[in-house]
Amino acid sequence: MLDACAFVRAEAGLLAAAAGGEPALLVAPLDGETALRGRHQREGLGDGAGARVAWRLGGGRAAFVGRGSVGLALALPRADALSPGDHFGPERVINRHVRGLLRGLSRLGTPARYLGRDSVRVGSRAVALVSQDGAASGAVLFEALVGAERPPVVPAARGGEPWAALEASAVRTVEEIISGYANATGAPLEPAGAPPEGPAPDAGPRAGHYVGRSVAIGRLEVSVRLERGRIAAVSFAGELIAPASWLEATEAALLGAAPAAGELGAVIARCLERADAALLGALPEDLVLAVLGAAAEQT
Repeated sequence: MLDACAFVRAEAGLLAAAAGGEPALLVAPLDGETALRGRHQREGLGDGAGARVAWRLGGGRAAFVGRGSVGLALALPRADALSPGDHFGPERVINRHVRGLLRGLSRLGTPARYLGRDSVRVGSRAVALVSQDGAASGAVLFEALVGAERPPVVPAARGGEPWAALEASAVRTVEEIISGYANATGAPLEPAGAPPEGPAPDAGPRAGHYVGRSVAIGRLEVSVRLERGRIAAVSFAGELIAPASWLEATEAALLGAAPAAGELGAVIARCLERADAALLGALPEDLVLAVLGAAAEQT
């Protein structure tokens, strides 16, 4: 069993090790009541409730986890490391690497489905929150928070959805997920020792005045400072799912750009050619419109 904050540090350690090593799968029951925010969220679940708050590696929405929850982290040197002959990039990490999770959860009795965005469903119920992170090297991390004995408590995005528990023990859920990944990859997976730990993400995005807009799974926020009509500082936040390394590189690439749709779109398009590029829960044009909206408030 892992404390929720220890799970986040293990995610960081596995991603760092994956850049030059073998694929690693961590599946563990969680303990320690924690509001785990998405990597890029500034505020949200746990505010004012006295709950312990931490930022996990994956972006997206937040969840309350603790005893009865299961954490999953699959770290790979490349997105397609488990698929010889089938090349794909970070933008397909969730779609491809959720498959072992689906097989494992289906072994509990009801077929599990991933219909896109950030949730896995069993029947009509959402039972797991999925996300991803990555590194500039192209290493990737697939992340899932599974409600075994208790549902993950996730603020409703547009359209809402019912969240529920699998009503299976966390220990059995872990066993079936490991079996699911062994089946999906065609390779036996042996229990490993204590996972390496890395630094947990700091306390969310930088402070500042953020302007928000609705996107597929929640809110996209951006803070912009202009100097002489050019972008002097920019910071993205919210429920978008994107590797932190890519988002930071995109922010850096936007410095000096004019707040004009064509120029901003061209910069973001170039950034989407990076080895760590992935953007889910928002579209490139959402980033452009968010920057334009924040810049307009200064003129």
